[in-house]
Amino acid sequence: MLKVFQGIEKEVTTLACLHHPHVEQLLGMSLDTYQPWCSLLMELMSEDLSAYIVKCMISHNVQRPFNLQVAINIMLQIVEGMKHLHEQCITHGNFKSSNVLINPIESLEMAKATYLHVKLADFGLSKTMAMSANFSS
Repeated sequence: MLKVFQGIEKEVTTLACLHHPHVEQLLGMSLDTYQPWCSLLMELMSEDLSAYIVKCMISHNVQRPFNLQVAINIMLQIVEGMKHLHEQCITHGNFKSSNVLINPIESLEMAKATYLHVKLADFGLSKTMAMSANFSS
């Protein structure tokens, strides 16, 4: 018997059509007819933004995890990802720092500052404009 996972089916459909540098990419899906679950193969990212902030604040014993330049860059990348979602008539539905994934990249140009490549993730609660009367752009 083939079991259909309606929640994951919607997320897979949403992810399959999203291709953007600031949206986590779906690479594949595995559905085992003999098991009550399926697996999504997603792009590898280091960690989520929430965990990274906590780790930085504890390890460096500081009140602010990044300088202003890095913080603004993070915000701009998030905005670019959200803009792409809204252009596709999709609302994220569960936007929070733990659904923002990052890859730290050491940059010599930024005087050894850490650049964070940011991607939006977890589209399980996303909605399309047609599905939601509460969509706003």
